[in-house]
Amino acid sequence: MIRRRLSDVAIQVTGMSALLVALALVTWSVNSNFLSAYSLQTLSRDGAILALFALGQGIVIISGGIDLSVGSLVCFIGLTTMLLLSPASGRGWPLAAVLPLALAVAALIGTLQGLFVSRLNLQPFMVTLCSLLIFRSVARGLTGDTTVSFRPSDL
Repeated sequence: MIRRRLSDVAIQVTGMSALLVALALVTWSVNSNFLSAYSLQTLSRDGAILALFALGQGIVIISGGIDLSVGSLVCFIGLTTMLLLSPASGRGWPLAAVLPLALAVAALIGTLQGLFVSRLNLQPFMVTLCSLLIFRSVARGLTGDTTVSFRPSDL
């Protein structure tokens, strides 16, 4: 009889899955609404969005790079998009104009970061760290360092 040993990856996946199930059961025992349809839908939607960001970041890391500015750039682009859409800010631009503009600005920023790294031979860690600080500071300045929310009903 040949005994087959589990690979390290299988052990890690099994361990993480067991921890996830245990965490879900503990959370459910504390809050019975945790496994409601609305909660599961929200978790799935938020998890899918984070998985897309993680996929992009994974590709960067696998290729030997690093990008520390992703969260701050998402915050900055999201905030400026929200401010441009909001009629309360005195702007109220149409969604069809704001979304392409937001994507173009994000692509331009990514291109500039890439040019700094590839053409000027700057370290990716430093370029993205500086971008993180710049975009986070600008976002905090735009909001007056307060929490801002967006209600689609305002459109």
